Amino acid sequence: MARKRSVKFGALNITLHPHDDEGNVYIQLLQYLYDNRKPVPVRGNDCIYLSSLKNLNDEKPLEGLYGTFTKLTKIDADRWYNVNDDKPAEAEDVKQVNIPVNLYPNAKFFNFFFFPKKHILITEVFANGDSVSISTLSKFFEILFERDDIAENFTKAKVQIMPDMGKVEKIIKMENIVSLVFEIHRPNADDVDKVERNLMAKLNAEKVEEKYEAQKKGHLKLDEMTKDTMRVAAKNGKVEAKIVDDKGLVKKYSTDDIPFLEQDRYDPAKEGGWEFALRKAREIYSKFTPSK
Repeated sequence: MARKRSVKFGALNITLHPHDDEGNVYIQLLQYLYDNRKPVPVRGNDCIYLSSLKNLNDEKPLEGLYGTFTKLTKIDADRWYNVNDDKPAEAEDVKQVNIPVNLYPNAKFFNFFFFPKKHILITEVFANGDSVSISTLSKFFEILFERDDIAENFTKAKVQIMPDMGKVEKIIKMENIVSLVFEIHRPNADDVDKVERNLMAKLNAEKVEEKYEAQKKGHLKLDEMTKDTMRVAAKNGKVEAKIVDDKGLVKKYSTDDIPFLEQDRYDPAKEGGWEFALRKAREIYSKFTPSK
């Protein structure tokens, strides 16, 4: 009997301004990144490479894209050590090393699925015993969006790690909140609810930052509008709250610290790894796009 395999997923929110209502520009963005792909150094010697990209349905590309992030290691060819001599390698020894520039070791592969209508990307972050952090994949896009050619062709591209909305609700329901800070980046007008649309339209703003401090020895009383605003900020910026616990200690909570992560298992004797990943991606996607 085949042993069940465990896979963990994370999610990213990618936004562009302006964009079309159907999400075609997001397909163009991903296709451009793929057509002009190269390994992107993200942390230390780690690189992320967009190694494949295809339509889920060639006849209906707006249904979504799928592909592979490949995590690679970039070798520093100038720093070698000879363990036989217990000293840095001599120039003569290094001359024997010939690694083609197009070869990278330690390749690890992660399936991802991108849904252009709501511009949400669901990706494996642990699969087949290999792992990559969702912050590393977010960094990959952050670096690319700063590249001159991408910035010129796709203005105001942003990426955000999707938070665990269940944990966001726990923050919202906390008692004794003494400090509240939230930051909101303008969401796309066609795919947000009434609260988000009214908030940004009212201020005609690209970004909103607000801070509330409770009176001395008191705590904030959150009305429904403030709670809804916190939900908006969680998905399109960040929320930070400080509470005073029963012992009088101040504790800080931030949506930056609660990324959405979901783990599940599948039986390879009954379902392929890619099929399982697609099924889970669609399931997770529905959590971030509730019917209105």
